Amino acid sequence: MKRAAKSAADEWATADLDGILNSLNPIQIDISKIVPDGKTKSLPLLQLFSSLRDVLITGVTNQYGSSDYDKLAFYNVLPKLEVHGLAATENVPDSRYQRYRLTPKGIALLVHMDQKAGGNANSPES
Repeated sequence: MKRAAKSAADEWATADLDGILNSLNPIQIDISKIVPDGKTKSLPLLQLFSSLRDVLITGVTNQYGSSDYDKLAFYNVLPKLEVHGLAATENVPDSRYQRYRLTPKGIALLVHMDQKAGGNANSPES
């Protein structure tokens, strides 16, 4: 499994993925609707990308009755990721709603982030 993850990240140049990381970090997303403590008003897009990773991989819809977290991801996080080719919308057959999900490039960026966090971004696979 580790080899497959490495292949996904290798499809894009490390410099390209690092450039995307650098461009996502300064973008702030308003989270005041989901964190009503009055203290935390926004978080960096990169932090939300990492924190919401499982939801973003499986996909988020704009279906009626969606949770505040899904709405945040669908309307505020994923469109900003789409600009960089990291997410895309898809129609859900026989429904009135759409689904956003990460593209292979978005998944590769998560792999790249994991590798950097583990300190093994440049280490060979065994």
